[in-house]
Amino acid sequence: MKYLVFLLFFSCSHKLVKGIDRDESYIPLLRNKNIALVSNQSSLIDGKHLLDYLNEKKIKIKKLFALEHGFRGKNSAGEKVASSVDRKTGIEIISLYGKKKSPSKEDLSNIDTVLFDIQDVGVRFFTYIASLGEILRACAIYKCNVIVLDRPNPNNYIAGPVNEFKHFLAPYPIPLVYGLTIGELAKMILGEKWVKGQVSLKVIKMKHYNRNKNYALSKFPSPNLRSLKAIHNYPTLALFEPTVMSIGRGTYNPFEYIGHPELKEKYTFIPKRIEEMSKWPKHENQICYGRKIDIGNKLDLTYFVKYKQKFDNFVKNKKFLKLLIGSERITELLLNEENTKKIEAAWQKDLNNYKEIRKKYLLY
Repeated sequence: MKYLVFLLFFSCSHKLVKGIDRDESYIPLLRNKNIALVSNQSSLIDGKHLLDYLNEKKIKIKKLFALEHGFRGKNSAGEKVASSVDRKTGIEIISLYGKKKSPSKEDLSNIDTVLFDIQDVGVRFFTYIASLGEILRACAIYKCNVIVLDRPNPNNYIAGPVNEFKHFLAPYPIPLVYGLTIGELAKMILGEKWVKGQVSLKVIKMKHYNRNKNYALSKFPSPNLRSLKAIHNYPTLALFEPTVMSIGRGTYNPFEYIGHPELKEKYTFIPKRIEEMSKWPKHENQICYGRKIDIGNKLDLTYFVKYKQKFDNFVKNKKFLKLLIGSERITELLLNEENTKKIEAAWQKDLNNYKEIRKKYLLY
């Protein structure tokens, strides 16, 4: 009996505590300050949205910044996010996903601290991390403090080519899957001087975070990543976005299967327009033949290599594919080489260099 009680105590005392849940660590830093909040539907504390929670604590939230998918997470992938007003609080929402990607001088003119709480997925082309860099850049220019509430990385491994481009989909010289929490990445962005200037950055660390453990997410990070399986498939299946293949957008389980109307495979699905998920799905209203996908916690190029051989014009947007992969050389290899081990070997040297840099910024 005593052993059982000990086990229960041990397991409870070592339960993950996310940055957002450690309000005793960041609320005092927000008192009597003018705050801009960067959050979305994933920002929940005690069952409440962080904005509502902070209002109850009498924290002065002056501005809200909306990233891709919007402040409440209701916009489709790639859909422009409009500036507006939060209906519940009346606070101004400033879009940073559209023509405008970075806060302006006016946006930050009366702001002391930007509070950032967004669930990331650990994949380089997931645009929240590009927005993080733009916010850090603006805060360096206009002298605002930044607090990042740290969260688990559901793809916490390192794989893929190190990026060589400078684009919103390819913002930093990091691998396709980079193995850092959002707080660790913020430290790396500043430490490696990928944005100019100095920023006072405070990362509210998690308690009891285990990098080797998969954590269930209470809210999923975007409308089309609706399961842990989809999040694990995302680094691999997103590479099919510039191709003729559907990865299930236009269904209620995107990134869980792959298909095309001309394939001869058993599993079928029909992409349809779904508001707040996929307004322009590939092969809309056509029967796609394919398969269910469950890759697990890894990057797997075998699917890409297999299916590219089935179509004469497999890639529809090569520029888009290059940005996702992050390397001209690796893109050409992926399109022309059939041995995945040779492709992976081609990025290994750069990956090893990145791993050494990464060590400086680990918090756990």
